[in-house]
Amino acid sequence: MRGSPKYQVGQIYNESGIKRIGESKHEAKAAAREGGARTWAEIGQKVGIHSYKTADAYRETWKRCFEHARAESGLKDITKMEGRHVQSYLKSVADSGCSRATFNQYAAALGKLDQALNLYSEKHDLGKSYDLAQGVTSAREFGTNLQKFEGSRAYDRPADLVHAVSDSKHQLAAQIQHETGVRINEVGHIRPDQLRGNDLDVQGKGGKELTKTLMPETAAQLRGELERGSFQISKDDYRADLQTAAAQTGQEYTGSHGLRWNYAQEQIEARCSEGTPYYQALGEVSREMGHERPDITEHYLR
Repeated sequence: MRGSPKYQVGQIYNESGIKRIGESKHEAKAAAREGGARTWAEIGQKVGIHSYKTADAYRETWKRCFEHARAESGLKDITKMEGRHVQSYLKSVADSGCSRATFNQYAAALGKLDQALNLYSEKHDLGKSYDLAQGVTSAREFGTNLQKFEGSRAYDRPADLVHAVSDSKHQLAAQIQHETGVRINEVGHIRPDQLRGNDLDVQGKGGKELTKTLMPETAAQLRGELERGSFQISKDDYRADLQTAAAQTGQEYTGSHGLRWNYAQEQIEARCSEGTPYYQALGEVSREMGHERPDITEHYLR
């Protein structure tokens, strides 16, 4: 296969049959069990990709692994990827000092690439059998000594961070994240029909439909942007802008997700100060954040 890493990854994703967005993941798991799968690993190898968020994250990891293999080994065709390429990439990820959870996310994504390549090979009669999972298994040892993240990702001064963001669209995106707790995927592309007055309709993780209320001035600024069409930003450029703003304000950069942590902490504190019992406030904020369980939100309160 020829083309840029992004193009080749897109071909594998779109033409392998691993894309299952819109189909029931629950039914796919049941079918896998009926087909003999017993462990979670076996089930995972028979289930496709069922959410846009997962698809975005997996494709980005596949692309980065391919780019690493191209730089280190001269690999130009993703259909020739081997376990050693995956192992080398995961070692570089571990060496970067990431958290154990992040390492495991990359490992899971590359296990799914193994599945996608085998499906692609079968569908296009390439006559190849891939075992990238062997490379993932071999690389697991690199992640065993990584620290499990136990701290807080909330920014010390989120308002200062937002104010320091240089690009106006990025600053608006950061303000929306801070005010509503939406994820980067939910603020990265907003259509005009999603804004109703001060209410912003977003599709959260797992396809949940959520309505977020913006401050009037934020809604007005977003409305001005939407008059020119959809509001859209480059996630990589946005993260880079946030990182620069964090450095300028003397704060540790914790990604765009740090603003979601700030939202959770500020909302709980505000409601409890108004007399709302803690567990009631926790339940309310959990629902607003699209979390299935309150204990997930409680993780943000460290």
